[in-house]
Amino acid sequence: MANDDTHSLINRLRNKESQAAREIFDRYVHRLLALVKARISSKLQPRFDAEDIVQSTYRSFFLRTAEGEFRTDESADLWRLLAQIAINKLHRQVEFHSAKKRDVSKGTSDESYAIDIASLAPSSAETVAMVELVQLGLNSLQHNEAIALSKTLAGESVEEIASALGKSQRTIRRLLQHAEQKFVARLQATPDRARCVASTLVDDALLQLRFDDFTLKQLVGRGGMGKVYRAIDKCTGEVVAIKALHKSRQVDARAVESFANEAILIQDFHHPNIVSIRGLGKFPGGGLFLAMQFVDGGDLESRLTAMPLSISAALRFFEQVVSAVAFAHKRGVLHCDLKPANILLTRQNDAVVADFGFARRLGPIDSAKLNSVGGTEGYIAPEIVNGNPPSIAADVYSLGAILRRLVSGQMVALDVDASTRDVARSIKSLAERCASPDPTNRLATASLLESEVASLRSSVEAG
Repeated sequence: MANDDTHSLINRLRNKESQAAREIFDRYVHRLLALVKARISSKLQPRFDAEDIVQSTYRSFFLRTAEGEFRTDESADLWRLLAQIAINKLHRQVEFHSAKKRDVSKGTSDESYAIDIASLAPSSAETVAMVELVQLGLNSLQHNEAIALSKTLAGESVEEIASALGKSQRTIRRLLQHAEQKFVARLQATPDRARCVASTLVDDALLQLRFDDFTLKQLVGRGGMGKVYRAIDKCTGEVVAIKALHKSRQVDARAVESFANEAILIQDFHHPNIVSIRGLGKFPGGGLFLAMQFVDGGDLESRLTAMPLSISAALRFFEQVVSAVAFAHKRGVLHCDLKPANILLTRQNDAVVADFGFARRLGPIDSAKLNSVGGTEGYIAPEIVNGNPPSIAADVYSLGAILRRLVSGQMVALDVDASTRDVARSIKSLAERCASPDPTNRLATASLLESEVASLRSSVEAG
């Protein structure tokens, strides 16, 4: 890039012209990503997110330029400057993680940076992170801005977009300009709010785990709240699950509190049908992670969607789930979000209750926190929907709804078979007593339900 072009861009950026920031970002982002990925060894790749390092590079550059630290005569080669910032950040992260020494500062010539981007396939974690960043940006846009930008990214021209939206080309250019400004503003956001939220709500004494003690191997799942990775505990060699909040949730105090809640409430639980929690830790960037038992047999909802269960298998799973819930209740903890999707299955075909993020301790609840109570349509008790606090009765309702879901595919067949008609009647009655709209008509405790299920299952297997 010519020196006068560089000087002009730097001066426009110092004058807070967002278009200059956008031009700098667009011009170098792909080269920076390729550079950082190429400098991360295969052993270190699971630990680092190249996209995060590039974002941090731009953030530092924009801030330091606005503060007048970079003078135009020192920035004749803007690419070299950005590349050096990125390399320095990567080097500091490697040192922070106490990884094997690797000279990441060598080779600052343009030739050493001429990397074939197409040959550098991103890891699954990097891909998810980049898609997530784009989605966060799209979510911050108004409806027409998001449509215009999406169509532009798909390769449509301004003329084609204007025709599709029934607007003038001038309007489309203005929408695109607003969208670009919002993306740049997101990149220039400086407060590390995720770190602040985690530090405020979670006592450091609870952060018992070090990220350095784990090696991330593979992204295995993602949902509305976070992502789950298969990882290796370096000390024991054991396979574990590392659960992390989405970046969009890390700045949400309620989400952070709910995330930490799972470890705080059940870390000391030891039950074969409750997911075991190792504890909480903090990523180098400040976000929280949770290390837990790795259960690789899918979840009960997926199993039911794929094929119906036999009555015997359904009751076996249900008995294990009820046993887990009864155990939690005896130790003063309500689950508050029981459903098949939150019940994991092991390779040994056992059910494991997970996702205690919305769990609560038995007893009075702060009225200010009632609006953060969890639950899923079809499984949440009606009194919770009406604003009442969680209770044992609410968990029993969810268990009744799960029982109906487990046997829904078999009940018609059982009803027309004389030899199993009594079984069908008993199962239906039990589900109705658990999932009664009136809490006072439900079975009083999960322990009572556990006893009835055991008896019912015995009669089914004996028959």
